Amino acid sequence: MTQSTSSAVTEDYIDDNWSVSIAPVTISLLTFDTLKADYFKEGFLIGELKEMSEVVPISDDVKKPYIRRYKTLYIKSFLPWPTFLRFYDGYGRVVPEKVASLLGDLLPNVVGWYRCRPFPGTMITNRETMIQQHLRSLVPLLPKYFVFCLVIKNEAENGNPLSFDHKFFNYDSRFELVSHKILNLLSICLVGDEFLQLYPGVVNAAELGVGVQEIISELKNRKKMRKMPLFFDPRLNQIAEELLSVELEANRLENELRRTR
Repeated sequence: MTQSTSSAVTEDYIDDNWSVSIAPVTISLLTFDTLKADYFKEGFLIGELKEMSEVVPISDDVKKPYIRRYKTLYIKSFLPWPTFLRFYDGYGRVVPEKVASLLGDLLPNVVGWYRCRPFPGTMITNRETMIQQHLRSLVPLLPKYFVFCLVIKNEAENGNPLSFDHKFFNYDSRFELVSHKILNLLSICLVGDEFLQLYPGVVNAAELGVGVQEIISELKNRKKMRKMPLFFDPRLNQIAEELLSVELEANRLENELRRTR
């Protein structure tokens, strides 16, 4: 049945609509990085643009199966910008040398930038518009796919954060909202090697999530319950070591910037 359906697919449909996809660990760390910020918190988004395709089967609205081709911007990680140093002037004009000094070899992989503001709202300022226009000219990514992520912190009356919203925009003569999705962590291990190549940093977390579900389903078995500490400890330690190495590298870069200032 599958072969006959595939052989009947003869037409391609190029879908100009595109979206942003981000791993749950990445969005969680990004939220944590901006959690206590009472000032402008900024940084760069690292990822790649992928061309995707899927077979659209016959349905009430589709008389003949076809191949839909579209693009997805995968955000793999982010790099915070040191708070004591700005990469733009008061007008929003970017200083390329400062950007290149921090990003180094990562510059070709920059797909956008993010900002957390100390006030609510989604109104984009003239300075942010200028920054967006200048940054997208520094990377090889096509300008229309270069995104600006606005992290919106909703606070209670006492100043404590209640929730976070993440809005992604692209700029093509004006800012437009880009749809995004946060991938389901528990399904990561089921989608094959392609996802693991896109998001290598979340492999251990994904395996941990799937393992948790397996253990929960067997909680009635006391022998299985005794094995829980043996399952968690090595994986948590490995994840903690990986996070520590990332933090140490970030501190090293920040110290180098302080010395060269």
